[in-house]
Amino acid sequence: MSTFSTRSPDASSNPTRTAPPARATVQPRGPPWQLLVSGVDPQVGVYGISVAAQLVGMGTQTLRLYETRGLLEPERTPGGTRRYSPNDLDRLRRIGALLSAGLNLAGIAMVLDLEEQNTHLRTTRQGAPMNTQNPDPDLLEHLIPEADHLEQSNPGTPTRGR
Repeated sequence: MSTFSTRSPDASSNPTRTAPPARATVQPRGPPWQLLVSGVDPQVGVYGISVAAQLVGMGTQTLRLYETRGLLEPERTPGGTRRYSPNDLDRLRRIGALLSAGLNLAGIAMVLDLEEQNTHLRTTRQGAPMNTQNPDPDLLEHLIPEADHLEQSNPGTPTRGR
């Protein structure tokens, strides 16, 4: 005769039966595309192509196309697997925004290149960002000719209305 109990078994009365492990919950710390691990370098590739594509709302073939066109260069594992960094994801979002604004891939490549040059020029002053509220006149005398040269070397880019 078998015995049936309506009580829920506990681990002390039945050592062969254990309770299921508690589920861990992750508390979000910002937008879902940010890493939940603190202290991770945003330039280190950690996301595979399918995860990266899902996080930015694009297809994997689109990410491969952007790499082929030189719009981004994800890290590669020794086996050749692409690894996208948080910075790569930001760049992919920027590419998506520029596409939505009506630019083609060639135009996007030029815009991204000019943005990188602009960032470099802004940080040339002894490694510190330039104070845009009260710029140093000596620095402006140096940067304006460089900016003019960049505008002339990239025809077809919009100018600032000078």
